[in-house]
Amino acid sequence: TRLTGVGNIADRVLATENHKSNSQLTYDTGLRILVAEDNQFIRSLLDHILNTMGITVAMASNGMAACELAETAQFDLVLMDLHMPVMGGLEAARKIRQGVNSKTPIIALTADVFACDRRDPSTACIDDYLHKPVSEAGLSQVLQKWSGRQAGDNPATGNTTLLVNNSSEDIRKTFDSTPPDFHDRLVNALHTEIDAIRSATQKRLPKATREHVHQLKGIVDYFRLDEFLSSFNALQRAVSAGEDETVLAPLLDELESLTRKTAGAS
Repeated sequence: TRLTGVGNIADRVLATENHKSNSQLTYDTGLRILVAEDNQFIRSLLDHILNTMGITVAMASNGMAACELAETAQFDLVLMDLHMPVMGGLEAARKIRQGVNSKTPIIALTADVFACDRRDPSTACIDDYLHKPVSEAGLSQVLQKWSGRQAGDNPATGNTTLLVNNSSEDIRKTFDSTPPDFHDRLVNALHTEIDAIRSATQKRLPKATREHVHQLKGIVDYFRLDEFLSSFNALQRAVSAGEDETVLAPLLDELESLTRKTAGAS
């Protein structure tokens, strides 16, 4: 199956696992990068892209796990999601600055342009920003800019920095470079999170409900699933308001229906 009508990646052609990037690499492909991202599916995408680019990757599912990895190994670059459970990206970045990776550039991954305010002293531990959704072209620019440099080498000019304006074409090419089963895995991830929210709601577990809503939000935002936004935003508001299963169930049914429609036959 393939995804149809999804944001800016509609009607893309599935590529083989032997896809090679056409971009000219001007960075050391022996780089070691630590990636901190709480969404499992997005981690798998970033891992695939970076491995395809010849990069050695260590993955962490939250800020605390990233700090633990940073205490035991030297990295050339850290890609840090800002919004994670257990420990957020900014707190993790500050702790990493105190250890063996004190001079390692830390690049924040964020879909929130307002998070990139260099006038905010709490972001002093961040060297640069990469806007989600991350494309292979965007990652290439990050590596070209920061390969061989240390933290603090980037002068703060202006109040915000977004390294990459990911075009629809860049995002499409990134998806085309994924293994053929990737699109099926994306649909399965949507089903899994919707089912988990439904189960947590039925069991009256508000914390678990919020956690899975956060995971679903990561997928919807990251992959620009525009058709999902209205229904998902209504679900998020209902969960924040503490609504019960009678309110949430119809919203989850609508998201499930959208997921089934999104998975078209190849």
